[in-house]
Amino acid sequence: MVVERIDVSGKWWPVAAPAILGAVCAVAGINLWNALLAPPAGMEEGTLAGDGARLLLGAFLLLNIGALLAQLMPFAAHVRNRVLKTAVPTIVIGSILQLGILCCMFAYLIGWVGATTLWAEQKMEPERLGIWMGLGALVGLLFGYVSAYFVL
Repeated sequence: MVVERIDVSGKWWPVAAPAILGAVCAVAGINLWNALLAPPAGMEEGTLAGDGARLLLGAFLLLNIGALLAQLMPFAAHVRNRVLKTAVPTIVIGSILQLGILCCMFAYLIGWVGATTLWAEQKMEPERLGIWMGLGALVGLLFGYVSAYFVL
């Protein structure tokens, strides 16, 4: 069995693009929630339900916009699909875990920094690239939420 590997060494987009997109989607999710939706009773800012809804709205935006922008990845369609098959569950499971366990965000940050330092100069399987990009998007969501919380 031949394992297909992707060479992303020296490229900026596997590191920067998911984190930037995650931060933009987090800020956009909070802005959309505050501007367009009148939060029902019990879903105000500062409650678990309200903050959780904002988190999931940002993750929903990230998944939709990320799936559209994934078509720009410079790979064949079957490789791109294999990357998305691991990036999407990483974001979904990570977002759900962030709702209940606060320290998960720091585990994502440590995992993403570790993956960036260890995997960045290697050829990697599409599934590993998907996990790396999914963790980067979760870290971007974290920094986007923190920035939006203090700025907005």
